Amino acid sequence: MFCIDGIMSTHTAALRKSWLEEANQLDDRLTHPATRQLLHNCCRFSAIESGERDVIRHHDAIANEIVARVPQAPLQWNNAFHQVRQELLWGDLSGAEQFAEAAFALGIETSQPDAMGIFGPQLMNIRLPSGAAGRAHPAHREDGLRYPGPTRLPQHTLPVTLP
Repeated sequence: MFCIDGIMSTHTAALRKSWLEEANQLDDRLTHPATRQLLHNCCRFSAIESGERDVIRHHDAIANEIVARVPQAPLQWNNAFHQVRQELLWGDLSGAEQFAEAAFALGIETSQPDAMGIFGPQLMNIRLPSGAAGRAHPAHREDGLRYPGPTRLPQHTLPVTLP
């Protein structure tokens, strides 16, 4: 399961899906929450690739359940910013923006170094389809380039998210 990222391409979708199905059979024996969350996160990605809505929702629910029981900031942060993608998949731009803001707040609160670097592009993906890309978010206006962390929002995204 941990080697799946190394073969992420269209050509390997069937192979990855078979690996995940095999790993999923071990789910009830996995004791480490991060390992279980990673399994279900990978299963979500695979289901997105193959367009399996029910499978996406199934693994999303399990990942959310795991994260709700574990007070581990990196796991909560990882799951939080993936929820934005889920809402975008379902076409709920308002929900996606709410999740993005919550994930950003969690990222800043737990000192995730890439909180703004993920939030900025997420906001673009949410606002471009609705025509609201020019509406600046207070975090961009006030702290856009001063947030804590080693990475910065790429310069080419600023004109789209800032007025």
